[in-house]
Amino acid sequence: MGNKPTDPTPGAYPGGEPATVRAAAEVAISAETVERDLTRTINRLQDAIDSHDPRALREALRTAEPCIKRVRAWLDEREEA
Repeated sequence: MGNKPTDPTPGAYPGGEPATVRAAAEVAISAETVERDLTRTINRLQDAIDSHDPRALREALRTAEPCIKRVRAWLDEREEA
């Protein structure tokens, strides 16, 4: 009784996808995602600055915090590699 290609194996994700394959795909996607999120965040901040509305700027800063944390984590991963 051998393993079928779709059988989950130790170290695999549901569906039998090896963890290393999934991790490599996530790294490739994360670079694009980080760039897109950062660009969107910068544009939102610039719009808030241009509006001269303190509430809009406060909201833009609040929503920028998670993006900044993701960028820092992504950079930390790159430095460790």
